[in-house]
Order: sequence, then structure tokens, then C-alpha cells
Amino acid sequence: MCGIAGFIGRAPIPQGYEFGKVLDKIKHRGPDASGSMIFNQNKGMLGHTRLSIQDLSDASVQPFQRDQLTVTFNGEIYNFKELREELSSYGYRFATTGDTEVVLAAYQHWDIECFNRFNGMWAM
Repeated sequence: MCGIAGFIGRAPIPQGYEFGKVLDKIKHRGPDASGSMIFNQNKGMLGHTRLSIQDLSDASVQPFQRDQLTVTFNGEIYNFKELREELSSYGYRFATTGDTEVVLAAYQHWDIECFNRFNGMWAM
């Protein structure tokens, strides 16, 4: 399974902070790719080391963004194809073939109720 890391603080991230060292510590969890992003006016950071299972393309590298939402996600949503089909019927379009983008579209559509619709093992 993938590795996820992050933090948020009250003060901006110190200049020169090497979040890559944090990701290096969890690289064994996801050797296929890694990514990070700074948010919240430079006061927070998300990181991800990826073990590619569903969508093997670079299009699903995390942290993943859709519109104004960002997620770093570990696990698998077993029913993501059914959810994708339902969300498509509401007008949602998808650029990837994996479950991560479906997670964000589901959150956009159902808000926190989306978690009741997910069948799988996951953390985000």
C-alpha cells in the first residue's frame, strides 16, 4: 500500500525544510512514484509515495487534485467503477481510470456522505 504523510501548522513551513526526507522514510510503502504539495498559505504539506495498482499512468500521481480539492489516498475503493458510472450519469467526467479521481468526484457530489458509499479499505 501507498505511504501518506502530511502536516499543518500555524506558522509557515521553514525555508529549506526538506519534506523529501519524510517521503524517503516511507518510500518502501510506495516505490512507483512520489509527490508532495504545499497548501494553506505555506503552512501545510501533503506527501505521497505511490504503489500503483489501479491506474498505472502518471495521470493518477498523488497528491491528486480535482477542481479545488486535493487528496492523498491509500487503499482501494472496490466499488469505484460503479460509483464512476453513477457519477458520470450526473455529468462528472474523468481523466483517469483509477479510484482516486472517483473519490474526489464523490466528495464533490455527496460531501461526507460519500464515505458511506465506499466499499473498500482506505485512508485519506
